[in-house]
Amino acid sequence: MVTWNGSETLPTTPPFSGSGPDTGDTRTISVLYVDDTPALANLICMYLDRDGEMMVDTSLSVEEAMNKMRYICYDVIVTDYNNKEEKGIELLRNVRAKGGRIPFVYFVLFRVAMYEDDAKQLGQVSFVEKLGNSATNFNKLRQVILQAVREDRNSAVLRADQSASRPDDAVRS
Repeated sequence: MVTWNGSETLPTTPPFSGSGPDTGDTRTISVLYVDDTPALANLICMYLDRDGEMMVDTSLSVEEAMNKMRYICYDVIVTDYNNKEEKGIELLRNVRAKGGRIPFVYFVLFRVAMYEDDAKQLGQVSFVEKLGNSATNFNKLRQVILQAVREDRNSAVLRADQSASRPDDAVRS
């Protein structure tokens, strides 16, 4: 298990954020794909990277992913429930414990209600199954990633607008 000292936090600015996160945002989406199967990680990376809309970084373990997130802020994390050393839910718990709001997409062989319930309690999660036609599944994964990032960016705009519209406590008469 990865442990961080109490002063460490996750970065808050995605590496490719050149424009504001509004509904017309066309900046590249940064994806961290975590899977302990290198062949699948490479295949997913090639598929998602193909049109230039997404830049995909891969990690072969939860520990490697947590180490990368010390320095890089991703727009979305894609993982499975199960990895060799740790479960994907542990990655989600670690990120949430550090205050990270990043959306998670679980790319799973089988949907398991118990795992889904645990993940949903931690917020901003989606699920896509790997079974069946690979091209269909990869396209569905791509669409779910785009939707998750769009919703997250819209939420960020709303949070920023709400923060800007609050009166400054220091200026009150």
